[in-house]
Amino acid sequence: MNDLDRISAAILDVLNSIIHVILQGVVWLENFIRGLLAPLGLGPHTQSLILLLILLLIILIVLAAFRGILRVLLFLLLIVVLAEAIAPVARDVIPAAPAPAPALPPPPAAPAPLAPAPVTPAPVPPAPGAPPAQQQ
Repeated sequence: MNDLDRISAAILDVLNSIIHVILQGVVWLENFIRGLLAPLGLGPHTQSLILLLILLLIILIVLAAFRGILRVLLFLLLIVVLAEAIAPVARDVIPAAPAPAPALPPPPAAPAPLAPAPVTPAPVPPAPGAPPAQQQ
C-alpha cells in the first residue's frame, strides 16, 4: 500500500465518520419531531411529509451557509480521485529515479608535519682587541 492509498483511505475514513455523526443527528431530530407531532393526532404519512419539508429546509440552509467550504472540499476530493486515477499510469510512464552515485572515498590523510631542523648557533667572532679564546 503506497502513501497515496493511505492518504485516500484516511480521508475516506474521516468523511465516513462525519457522515455517521450527521446521520445520528438526523435520526435524533426525526425522533424528536415525531414525538412533538404524535400528540397532535397527525398520521404517519403526514408526519413523514412534514419531516421531509423540514429536512429540505435544513439542507438548503446548510448549503447556503457552507457553500464555499463545500466547494473546496469537493475540489479536494476530485483532486484525490484524479491523483488516484493517474497514479498507475504515472508509475509506468515516469522512469524511476536513478540510483544515487556511490559515495566518494575519504580524502587521503594529510602527511605528518616535518620536524623542524635543529638550530645550531653560529660561532660568535671575538670582539676586536679581546684576547683569543682558549681551546680545550
